[in-house]
Amino acid sequence: MTEAVITRSPRTPTEAIFMVDIEAGASFVHEIKRGQFVRIVDIEGNQAVDTLFYNAHDYADRYSAQDTIRAQGNIYLTTGTKLISTARNVLLTIVADTCGRHDTLGGACSAESNMVRYAIEKRSMHACRQSFLKGAIQWSDKTGRDFGKRDLTANINFFMNVPVTTSGKLTFEDGVSNAGKYVELQAETDTLIVISNCPQLNNPCNAYNPTPVRLLIWDAATNESMDQK
Repeated sequence: MTEAVITRSPRTPTEAIFMVDIEAGASFVHEIKRGQFVRIVDIEGNQAVDTLFYNAHDYADRYSAQDTIRAQGNIYLTTGTKLISTARNVLLTIVADTCGRHDTLGGACSAESNMVRYAIEKRSMHACRQSFLKGAIQWSDKTGRDFGKRDLTANINFFMNVPVTTSGKLTFEDGVSNAGKYVELQAETDTLIVISNCPQLNNPCNAYNPTPVRLLIWDAATNESMDQK
């Protein structure tokens, strides 16, 4: 595994064309145009952000954890990582990262996994899979595109700490992020982003206290103008 690469972005929030705070447990869906930059900010720190990515023109072409891991030779994501799709396209590239390590193995919590991992009475607790599904249904209703449960697949857990033990097991540990840390990506193709701001209360991935995150978007022209200065 390669070392984490800490890189700050030259873009400032005042230049962003879009900004929204996503409450703990909430879902968010948005299209990122090719060349645009999207930043996810861990506002209070230690908050896992479950995220799905799709080719905006073909939802069957979506983020592939196995292809991304194989291409970079690293199970963790950081600056320079290219997010590869199931059709071997590059959806986005991580261009800045002040956290340094993000999980692509731990998956998303669900009512079923909460019961298996923790206790049968946890079934009623909200989970990321429900948030993903809610966001997909709302996006389908808004756009008329066919997008639903069968499209939910492997996700990235930004800011989440999932170490792999020497025996090959995954463990959920305290996050490695602090307040204000962020990850920023540039879209290499028009990309749909689907976020579940994780509501998990049964393991330390959110410090047992889920909190809001912020998402910002910049146009590609912002980067071009900086290069000319």
